[in-house]
Amino acid sequence: MKRRAELRIDALAQGGDAIARPPDGPIVFVEGAAPGDLVLAELEAPRRGFQRGRVLEVLESGPGRREPPCPEAGSCGGCGWQHLNEETQARAVRELLATALRRTGGFDPDEVEIPPTLTPVPPLGYRRRARFVLDLRAEPPRLGFRRRRSHAVHPVPTCPVLEPELDGLRAAVATRLQALADLLPSLRRAELGLDLTAPGQATASLSLPARVERGALRRAADALAAASPALAAIEVRDPEGAVLRGRARLAYRQGPAEEPERHPARHAPGGFLQASRSGNAALVERVLAAAGPALRPGARVLELFAGSGNFSLPLAAAGARLTAVEENAAALECCREALDEAGLDAELIAGDAAATVEGLVLEQGRWDLAVLDPPRTGAKDCARALGALGPARIVSVSCDAATFARDAALLREAGYRLRRAEALLLFPQTPHFEIVGLLERAG
Repeated sequence: MKRRAELRIDALAQGGDAIARPPDGPIVFVEGAAPGDLVLAELEAPRRGFQRGRVLEVLESGPGRREPPCPEAGSCGGCGWQHLNEETQARAVRELLATALRRTGGFDPDEVEIPPTLTPVPPLGYRRRARFVLDLRAEPPRLGFRRRRSHAVHPVPTCPVLEPELDGLRAAVATRLQALADLLPSLRRAELGLDLTAPGQATASLSLPARVERGALRRAADALAAASPALAAIEVRDPEGAVLRGRARLAYRQGPAEEPERHPARHAPGGFLQASRSGNAALVERVLAAAGPALRPGARVLELFAGSGNFSLPLAAAGARLTAVEENAAALECCREALDEAGLDAELIAGDAAATVEGLVLEQGRWDLAVLDPPRTGAKDCARALGALGPARIVSVSCDAATFARDAALLREAGYRLRRAEALLLFPQTPHFEIVGLLERAG
């Protein structure tokens, strides 16, 4: 029988769980609790110096607790912070960043400027992209998110975090699940990405875990296309290939819909797209602000992990002599198309970021600025080579505080000082956030 205990919650941890530090036992990670709560929790067996707990009852509510705005909170695994008000979420994000800098990077947070969390995204209705799980063998087939701490699919009648148009598209695709199940009888699970690139225009990417006959792939693409005329580009992919329906690459807005579009970027099904329009606009603005005087007409700028050009276009528009590096060929083609359409120029290199930087070091040229936006795993392999390349200023974008702190520490060893690290709350109701860091070469 599992043990029960009353716990006072101290803080929030990376990943979203709350932390309790009982006087007579190991630290406890408690799901669904808020700082200041007194909870009755069911505890799992200790493992390597910590325990996990589940809230059975909230005995006293902390100041940041609220009634979740979504009725699926607690069951659906899509959001983990629905029970926290927005002020608590923003404060926690800044604290998590400072903790990662101290513990992982060995930085003194008092020596790094960590401004209050920037919150440019509305609390609900902000997501223009989402990833769903399909259970094609359920009766009836299900489309939804995974249940909390489970692989089971939790169907949702509506999702208040999605933009209303995207939520409507989700509902439309749900009507085609039986057709997909009939076309793919050998499969149980699949993953579906829906991206709203502009009002009335979206892409879909259906990823299948096993090899499927190509005729079935084409028919699955047709079944998805029948869900909504908004689906202008559809990709159905198995481990050995893909079938595309509609246009391969679509323009998408970099800023809020009400803002005039200066340089529309390009997006292909399955490619990366920031979750919200206003969040992406704020992220681009903070990167340009961090670049500061290093970004000027004629400045030599290196961009790593360029993707489809989200930062490449504004960097090139500033008059920089831009070299952008990206390993994914489809993303790089999107970047090239967007630059051409905007009348902008840049040198695009298809290849591994670390290997490319090492090659540039051998050329011994001077660089004014480097901008990098690596995946969640970070840019560990690039950090020392970047130090040898020696740009005067580095702007580092990250979606993971621990890998950001680790990479910043490697750059510190290479002669850089972390001047500023800013958290952007771009994914309200979840513990995920973006970071924009500024590093300057010492001396």
